[in-house]
Amino acid sequence: MYDRERKQELLAKWMAVYAPDRKLLLLSEGEIFSLVNALERIRNYGDHQKISDEEVIYILIAITPENEVPVYVGRATSLYNRWKAHLGGIQKGLGLYSQWCSLLFTNSMAARYPLFLIVVPGSQIKLPPISGFPVTVGAVEYQLVSLMADAYPSMTLNHEGRFR
Repeated sequence: MYDRERKQELLAKWMAVYAPDRKLLLLSEGEIFSLVNALERIRNYGDHQKISDEEVIYILIAITPENEVPVYVGRATSLYNRWKAHLGGIQKGLGLYSQWCSLLFTNSMAARYPLFLIVVPGSQIKLPPISGFPVTVGAVEYQLVSLMADAYPSMTLNHEGRFR
């Protein structure tokens, strides 16, 4: 149990450095999933933050009654295009996205929790999640996935990069 709590603390500390001004509300609790609305929020966020062509780390966060839980970590050179693919997968609810749907949405596709994206441009990453590790986008992505999978195993949607 101690190890899980320590990893939750490491994740929370890393996100606290980057999250305050980098959170994007993707869906409110109870809001019915809409591909068009979610993509519009992402487009507006990307335009406002001026991150159109820079590689980013993104973390999907579910705000549960107990905690702010990271459920998915990824990286992209186009946040909009990457999330267009994720959201299209959610809309279809097939394959890996069936797990996303059951964890994050009710049968009527209402969000179970408020869902946020934390979006961190690669050029802004100065601190590694684990002290002494590299701060490249790829290294940070895998550090975060590994921490998340150990800290929140029942809520982690990543398949690749787990158990490293």
